[in-house]
Amino acid sequence: MKYILLPIAFLLLTSCNNKVCIDCKDYLNRQFLNYYEKYGINDITNFFNLDSHYYIYLYSITCPHCENIKGCILDYIDLNKSPPMYLLQKDKIKNIKSYFKELPPIEIKDKEPYIKESLNKCELKDVYYFGTPSLFEIKNNTLINYYVGEASLITLFNSLN
Repeated sequence: MKYILLPIAFLLLTSCNNKVCIDCKDYLNRQFLNYYEKYGINDITNFFNLDSHYYIYLYSITCPHCENIKGCILDYIDLNKSPPMYLLQKDKIKNIKSYFKELPPIEIKDKEPYIKESLNKCELKDVYYFGTPSLFEIKNNTLINYYVGEASLITLFNSLN
């Protein structure tokens, strides 16, 4: 009996709070590469100087979590929503971690304090690097929101729809 209740409990805990959960899979089988020429960032030193208000989506082509939310990212871009979204492929920037603030050498169970510490910063050396997928919201050359991980991004896209 408890083996039946465990999956049910899991589904309830991972629900979208009685909202319809958005499906972020890319059923159109689009490729980030096709978007990178127009929306991609090749020079990370311009991270805070692209526009007055925008998102930067950090992803990797080998990241399964990035693949799971690719549909929402590319739909957002295709619909020309505002603020605009730029793409930053981790693999295109050599030693990308070196541009960011280094996390402490301990296992981090709660990312939230580090994310909050990164907010209101205007230089990458003051922003913690968590890997992919991550979404940075920048306004007036300052990081105002930072979404880390697939679940965080799905929650964001649920609120945008």
